[in-house]
Amino acid sequence: MRVTNRMFAVLPPARRARAARLAAVLLLAVVALFAGVVRAQQAVSVYAFVSEGCPHCEKSVDFLRREAAPLPGVQLHVLELTRSAENRNLFAAAMARLGAGRVGVPTVLIGSHHVVGYYDDATTGA
Repeated sequence: MRVTNRMFAVLPPARRARAARLAAVLLLAVVALFAGVVRAQQAVSVYAFVSEGCPHCEKSVDFLRREAAPLPGVQLHVLELTRSAENRNLFAAAMARLGAGRVGVPTVLIGSHHVVGYYDDATTGA
């Protein structure tokens, strides 16, 4: 839609240009907002690297399943390291790519950010 002065013909001449500029700014704002909503709907992958029998890992996965997984566009991937050499290799490669060095479990990876360890919902969960 093109904003023109004809759209504001009912306004006094002095206010027409100002109204047309305001309408153009509002239109741009709506387009920018819509573009932000479209970007926000892209999927976000959350990777939780955990070990079998680790109580901190269990708390972390419980928290992620309760808080993150129900969010639209969030994909939670829980990768157990104890029994899977493939998952251990993925974990090592991801940490090397981030330059994180040696880290423990649980490790939660979202994009280029990672969180190591988990105490409880009120501290680490926050």
